[in-house]
Amino acid sequence: MQAEPLRNSGIESLGRVAWGAHICMFFNGKEEALEILVPYFAAGLSDNEFCMWITSPPLSVEDARRALTEAVPDIDRRMSAGQIEILDSADWYTKNGKFHSRAIMDGWAAKLEDATKKGFAGLRLCGFTTWLDEGDWEAFIGYEDEVGDLIEKSKTIALCSYALSKCDAARLMDVVSNHHYALIKKNNRWTLIENTGRAKAVAETRELEQQYRRT
Repeated sequence: MQAEPLRNSGIESLGRVAWGAHICMFFNGKEEALEILVPYFAAGLSDNEFCMWITSPPLSVEDARRALTEAVPDIDRRMSAGQIEILDSADWYTKNGKFHSRAIMDGWAAKLEDATKKGFAGLRLCGFTTWLDEGDWEAFIGYEDEVGDLIEKSKTIALCSYALSKCDAARLMDVVSNHHYALIKKNNRWTLIENTGRAKAVAETRELEQQYRRT
């Protein structure tokens, strides 16, 4: 069986990735997040992937659409054609007022199935997590672990976005351990951490947190 071609991530420090890539990003502020997310989605749209962008403060649905318009001038046509959806987190993660991991995973699976039927190459998604309440953290990290298995076995590329201001050392480790790759801005450049083992990832995230505490 011929191997699937690698996909363009749109992220300079990451390059091309296989289907099943599960990526996380730590960002400071809306503009920093858009530095990664705009080219990430532009690449997916260019490669005939179905894209879903779930936003939450500080990034609104309109912020995301406006930013994409600069990189993808025909974004309105693509939205009308059903190639991309941009939703607020309240309309996806907490649609019924509470986070239910199984319902969310079933939702991603249904979106991928629908995208495939419509002739798209696969699913490219991004979820913002700033909506998380303190009491939701453990449940969400458990969901990240479970959904990672679903992503790895499907034609899906996922990028999970975390506000650095909401992540202490323990949370950084929780997040990195559930993803293949982590992106964080260091010395004004995006740094890539490849999770080849929890111990290595833990050491690197501790080092990065210490750097941010010093700045």
